[in-house]
Amino acid sequence: ILMNTATPLIDVLDSSGHALENSPRQQGAGLLQIDRAFETDVILHHRLKGGVELKEIGRETEFEVTLENLGNQQRSFAISAGKVLTSQDVPVDRIGRSGKVVKEIHAAEIKGSSIHLSEQSIQLGPKEKRTIRLRLDAGEAKDQFAEGYIYFKSLTEGQSDISIPYFGFVGDWSKERIVDAPAWETSSKLKLTSVLSSYKHNKSGRYIELGREKIQDNQSPLNPDNIAIQNQHSDSQIGNAFVRFALLRDITNYDLDIVKEATEDAPVLRRIDTGTMLSRVRYVDYFESLSEYSKLRTPIELHRWDGKVYDASKDENIPAPEGQYFFRLRVKNKENGAYQYTYLPVKIDNQKPEIVAIDTNRLTSHRELVITAKDNNKVWEVRTNLNGEDLLVEKVVDDAGQLHYHLKEVELPLDAKNHLRVE
Repeated sequence: ILMNTATPLIDVLDSSGHALENSPRQQGAGLLQIDRAFETDVILHHRLKGGVELKEIGRETEFEVTLENLGNQQRSFAISAGKVLTSQDVPVDRIGRSGKVVKEIHAAEIKGSSIHLSEQSIQLGPKEKRTIRLRLDAGEAKDQFAEGYIYFKSLTEGQSDISIPYFGFVGDWSKERIVDAPAWETSSKLKLTSVLSSYKHNKSGRYIELGREKIQDNQSPLNPDNIAIQNQHSDSQIGNAFVRFALLRDITNYDLDIVKEATEDAPVLRRIDTGTMLSRVRYVDYFESLSEYSKLRTPIELHRWDGKVYDASKDENIPAPEGQYFFRLRVKNKENGAYQYTYLPVKIDNQKPEIVAIDTNRLTSHRELVITAKDNNKVWEVRTNLNGEDLLVEKVVDDAGQLHYHLKEVELPLDAKNHLRVE
């Protein structure tokens, strides 16, 4: 009854001035009208629900709605249908918390769509139940929602107007991408899906994004080939990897595994997590809510890999050999749907960087030591300590492309042994 007597709220007017309602997926049946709920003797339902859930549909589909008069007086209604709607992203002239132009979701009429009613009006005697048939033509809709409202305007004094929302998806609900593409891909919408690590020297928070050109800068270029951890390490080094992924749609099932190859049939080396029922990211929350933004950028603790794989002969997890591995995330959004796969690379790299030169030529003139180092994978960051004091380090690339680290404001006591620690 509360759904039947709610008022669908208007979102926008189309170019012809016709009112287009907010999506039933946003507002449900509409704004509750408690007074009208007490005034109705007639209830309206589809399979005993106050809304019509069509699920996956083709261009044309038929459905029924049933009216039941629970009172002792005759009730009459004129029947009409609103426009067949879908939703579209509309950039607006305001800047969200993220500094980006906000895209709002608004209603739009589907071209070529229509809805045919088997009755234009209906009368219900006392205690009478009647069913009307409707045929939905979704027009040019493809892989998108078709939705709207059916209205029953009361022609009887003392009886409230009633309505019922309907919605269905034209196409295969499993076809659209469920997990947002990895942050380094151009098709990524939120730039959230990536591999992180906890790192005690990070100044901006507990986690860093692996593969960034600058380890402390989450806006610097991200190269997936440089995503690596160690599994033989001290507590000052990067020895774990967390997967952070953004869901564009709600999911019913997921598995997160470590595999050696980015293929669907690659054997599972370690199961990280498995579960059900996770909710999608709401764009407006991510871009405009600081608390939601912070929450979504923080990986789930369960989605952590410590660089170990299961050894059946020992019945325990042991350090994985060095080499390339992948997080394989498998998800689906309906019980009988197909799985979608996302692969995020991570290397095990225990080889230490090698210092190939320490240049003291700038020590007197600039109070700088220059260190040149090389590594089999990538040197992300160099931290130095001279006689117990941390030094500022500047990364410099010379004309030949060679990477050097300039240690700033170096003070070497005369006639004393100096201890320089580089990590």
